[in-house]
Amino acid sequence: ISLSVADIISDTGLDRGMFIQFLNFAMKMLLVIGIPTISILCPLHYFFGGDAAGQDTLSLFDMDNVKRGSWLCWLHAGCVWYVVVVVQWCVFSQKRPFVEHRIKWLMEMPAPRATTVLVEDVPQGRNTEEDLKQYFDKEVFGKPV
Repeated sequence: ISLSVADIISDTGLDRGMFIQFLNFAMKMLLVIGIPTISILCPLHYFFGGDAAGQDTLSLFDMDNVKRGSWLCWLHAGCVWYVVVVVQWCVFSQKRPFVEHRIKWLMEMPAPRATTVLVEDVPQGRNTEEDLKQYFDKEVFGKPV
C-alpha cells in the first residue's frame, strides 16, 4: 500500500503526515550517505588502512585501522564535505513541501482555533481585556489591530 503524504495528512492530521515525511527523509539520507560511505570507505580501511587495528578484527573496517598521516585521512575530509552538501541539499528540498502542507493546514483550520493567541506574562495592571487590547494596539503593533 502506497499513500502520499497529502493523503496521510487529510486522514490523520498534519503531525502524523509530517512524521511520515520525516521518516522518508531519514531513509533517503541513509541511502544517499550510508551506502556510498560504507561501500567505499570500509574496503579502503581494510585494504589500505595500514593495519593500525592490530589484532582487533572488529576495527579492521573502521577509522581505527587507519594509521596516522595516511592519505585516507584526506579522503575522510572530502567525505565530510560530501555529507555536509548532501544533508544541506536534502534538508532544503524537504522544506518547501513542509511549508506548503503547513500553510494549507493553517488556512483550513476553523475559527476560533485559527485566530487564537496564547498571551503570557501580561504586564501588571493590564489584565483586563480592554487594557490588554490597548497595550497590543499601542505598544506592540503601534496601530489598532
